[in-house]
Amino acid sequence: MCAGLFLLNDLFAPELTATDDMARLAFFAILFLVVVSAAALPRLSRRHTSESSVLIWAGAFATIIAGFGWKDDLRAMLDQRIRLDATMLAMAQAPGEVRLKRTPDGHFRAMVEANGAAAPFLVDTGASLVLIRFEDAAPLGIDMEALRFTTPVATANGNSMVAPVRLGEVRIGDLTVNDVRAAVARPGALRGGLLGMSFLSRLQEITIRGDLITLRN
Repeated sequence: MCAGLFLLNDLFAPELTATDDMARLAFFAILFLVVVSAAALPRLSRRHTSESSVLIWAGAFATIIAGFGWKDDLRAMLDQRIRLDATMLAMAQAPGEVRLKRTPDGHFRAMVEANGAAAPFLVDTGASLVLIRFEDAAPLGIDMEALRFTTPVATANGNSMVAPVRLGEVRIGDLTVNDVRAAVARPGALRGGLLGMSFLSRLQEITIRGDLITLRN
């Protein structure tokens, strides 16, 4: 078992120290499988020859390593689940007011309409602009040919360049803000859009109480 743990540490060292929750989850899921396999191996060994035991170990590691390759697919499935759930998170309480419930990952998310189309965004008071995923830009009516990645921004993944744009209208439920400064991130740079201060600062009030955030205009 010790040899297996050393091998995992060597193969997946970035995941062991990663700040990305999905990467750490994938690593510790693999670690759990190794420990369980090691605990079950003595019983199997009493029933099989040493050659069979070697094949069992080889098959276990092959399955684990192959499964780890599905990390991105699992992450995409989680993102898709959040996107589907986000359509139900905006709860209108009164005219010009929207209340959002915190998602299981600890953030506030909602489907945001921009230029007549919708995409999932994370409410981020630490972002100065509304940041749009490159993959969501075209569906939101942004002219992809006109994008110029000339504006530097600091993100959780380090410094990056984004393409400044203007959104004619940004809407969450009954809340609407016109002529919003925004930017499009480079391909693959964002897992989801960020609803930053170029939208939030235009609201009359933002209140967070427990697992709810209330936006008023």
